Amino acid sequence: MKSHSLGTYLKSARRKKRLTAVEVAQCVGIESPLTVLAWERDHGEVLPLTVLRQLVSLYELNVERVFDLLLHYQISRIDVKFKKLVEREKPLSTEHAT
Repeated sequence: MKSHSLGTYLKSARRKKRLTAVEVAQCVGIESPLTVLAWERDHGEVLPLTVLRQLVSLYELNVERVFDLLLHYQISRIDVKFKKLVEREKPLSTEHAT
């Protein structure tokens, strides 16, 4: 099975239901369809779990698959933040003054 991000999975599901981002935004109570599009690109603000539940229902998605993708996304975000933190903590030089 091809690996997808949560965003591409949501975009694919929206297209299969033949819904526009405008229609989805209206269904889940989001003001801007640009927010929906940002989620589908894994950008923008965090996707609230209440909205994710609505999308799962609207798109008739597999809950286990959504959970797996969400978990993978969160782990990758933590990994990136951890690597940045480690880089900041590295000393500029390994040489010690004598």
